[in-house]
Amino acid sequence: MRSRLLLLLPLLVAACAPATQYRRTALVPTPPADGMTQPQRRTAELSMTATVNPVTSDFVPSYGDPAMQAAETTFTGQARFRLGEHFRLGGQLLYSHASLAHETAAGTPPMPGESVVGGGPQMSAGFAGEHWHVGFGAMATLVSVPWAAWERNDDAPDVDRESVDVLDHYHLAVQGRELRLMFATSVGVTWIVNPWFEGFGGVSVQSAFENVGFDDQERSGSTLSMRPVVVPFVGVTARIPEPGLFVRAQYQYPIGEPHLLHGGFGITLGIEVGE
Repeated sequence: MRSRLLLLLPLLVAACAPATQYRRTALVPTPPADGMTQPQRRTAELSMTATVNPVTSDFVPSYGDPAMQAAETTFTGQARFRLGEHFRLGGQLLYSHASLAHETAAGTPPMPGESVVGGGPQMSAGFAGEHWHVGFGAMATLVSVPWAAWERNDDAPDVDRESVDVLDHYHLAVQGRELRLMFATSVGVTWIVNPWFEGFGGVSVQSAFENVGFDDQERSGSTLSMRPVVVPFVGVTARIPEPGLFVRAQYQYPIGEPHLLHGGFGITLGIEVGE
């Protein structure tokens, strides 16, 4: 009997969340793969990136902890134009959907049918030798983040925690969208092995989201806030010089993100055009 209880203990703990009066959530992006520090050989570059960041849930969250639906897959599209030998200007678009997200904590309310979208400018610079390239970049992305607050239908129980689905005891009280400006800066070094293959590594500082997910206080708005997160990355690029096609694979590890414990990876397909 005791051994059976020990086997069931992880299952009983897994769905426990604070029995607070309010639970809040938001569909938020996770750090996308860097594309600003690699060399650009022609006048213009057009590319599409899919970044996958597996999200780990907090099975036993506490009062005041975040509760978000974090995008496990994010799509970004980029366009960059070279200005002279060293500088580039461009922009990016960002998209993810609730079906591609995962909760950061047990008991996080769902965000069915919602999507997070954004876009903004970027600028970068690069300095190259025969077999190396050093790149710098910065971007700003204005994102529209959907959020919601849920409220208990009944009185909070005497126990601190309960193992029930959020939909059983809560109803949607208010929802909306909030505009947030995400920033990213990057520096990286690329080893140009030959015209067809490159290896690179670097570090970026990006914006990360958090909120007050489990709470007994009535608050206005989403309670979303942002903080910087350091994201080291490494990767490889394979090129077909004519007609300028390339594919890039990258691994990244956001340092200090409790729900991104395994890092993430990105795949980029692109083409360079012009001289």
